[in-house]
Amino acid sequence: MPPTEDKGEEENVEFYSKLERICSRVPKYEMLIIMGDFNAKVGREECRHKVSCKHSLHKHSNANGSFLVQFAIRNNFYIKSTTFPHKTIHMGTWNIPGSTKVNQIDHVLVSAGHASSIIDVRNSRRANCDSDHYLVKAKVRERISRDWKHRAGCGRRKWNS
Repeated sequence: MPPTEDKGEEENVEFYSKLERICSRVPKYEMLIIMGDFNAKVGREECRHKVSCKHSLHKHSNANGSFLVQFAIRNNFYIKSTTFPHKTIHMGTWNIPGSTKVNQIDHVLVSAGHASSIIDVRNSRRANCDSDHYLVKAKVRERISRDWKHRAGCGRRKWNS
């Protein structure tokens, strides 16, 4: 689990280096989805648009958000939880205890080559998770390549008439 905001920088560096080692085991051509509680507020700053979009709940990133963005840049990921223009009520993923305010600290990352396969990310406030976090749902639509049929010689053959 990623460190909270009050932990030191060493814990963040250690967490993301472990995550990078795990991600490096997956072949580059396969779709890799990482989702969970990163304790990261990813803001709408212009420098973040390489790996995230402008539809974030927060204007500015926190320290954990900067670590998440740097991880995404280094490993060619895209933060899809900031991509879709939903109402604020559908973007908040964590309810601050004793308050009605929410933060968007749970995120969905996908390898950049497969970023178009994630067609929606939102929270589900109705689901009872017995937690102060809301359930985060991601809709995935993967298209299977048909090119393998033609390489194996199994496809249609055209005959000269």
